[in-house]
Amino acid sequence: MNEYIRLSKEECLYSKRNLLSTEAACLITIKRLKEYKKLRDEEFVLKIAAKKKLNEVIEEMLILEKFLPRAHVPKQSSEENEIKDSEKFSLEHELEEIRQKIAHLK
Repeated sequence: MNEYIRLSKEECLYSKRNLLSTEAACLITIKRLKEYKKLRDEEFVLKIAAKKKLNEVIEEMLILEKFLPRAHVPKQSSEENEIKDSEKFSLEHELEEIRQKIAHLK
């Protein structure tokens, strides 16, 4: 048993417009998804190319490192570090004294 519903002209036009706008929205979404997929593929290709270039640079740096002479810098002992710290402290102390003298002159 089938039943039919009669639609007014306005309801029919509204339904058609709504259906067409939904169809247009779906087509726009599909278009954007295709663009997104294309951009993701391009990104993937660029990432692979960047990784290859980076590996080439690393290899070249390792080759250069083998041929370049190495600089031997002696390590500072803890006593030398303490002397530098005390010199720094004394310089800061002297600077503070000079500032105080300038303040008293004003």
